[in-house]
Amino acid sequence: MPPSPRRDDDDVVEQLDDRLRALGAPLRGFEARALFMGALTSTSPTLGPQELLPIIFGKSIFLGEDEEDARATLGLVMLLWNGLNDERRNGAIRFSAVSMSSPPTHEQLREISMRRSAELMWYLRGLAAGGDDETSFGERGERVFGDIDLGAQALGRWTKHLAQAETLEPHEEREAALRIQEITAALERLVAELMRLGDRVRADALGKAAARPSSRGHG
Repeated sequence: MPPSPRRDDDDVVEQLDDRLRALGAPLRGFEARALFMGALTSTSPTLGPQELLPIIFGKSIFLGEDEEDARATLGLVMLLWNGLNDERRNGAIRFSAVSMSSPPTHEQLREISMRRSAELMWYLRGLAAGGDDETSFGERGERVFGDIDLGAQALGRWTKHLAQAETLEPHEEREAALRIQEITAALERLVAELMRLGDRVRADALGKAAARPSSRGHG
């Protein structure tokens, strides 16, 4: 299982993660990234990073000790959001990069399986923040949600197996690494497809809204 290739937002995720830890925020950097992925999939045309700040930083939204510190925190948030938006437009959305040895160790396999499960959970929470469920994306979207659920179940089985096993034979480690990589790639394809479907739903809704006759100007 090769290490994930670094992307443009990896440094931003790491910097945001350091800041979130320092602020005692409830989320990690990679979790905030997954939350944003879900929000960018949402069919809501108004959902933006500002609505997600209480989830990332807690209800009090503590961003820093002073105004300069808070601006730096918000700057990282917007860099992450905009970078993911660029990935979405380019159809190259991915889960967060993870550094691992080749081949990965048992502990690294545990960590990546748990990380991918957490990312998928926060991705779905980002969707929910926009009021979306499987019916929001049409018939094809419902099938994609079903496939995502199957992927989540497969990932959960590997996460449980790796957590319970004290040791693994080398061939078992290779098998686990391959399967987790395959599940991750499949989930990334499904997320990208759901994003495309979300774009269409939003475009259709905005088009219908623009086509409605205005009720103003008749006085």
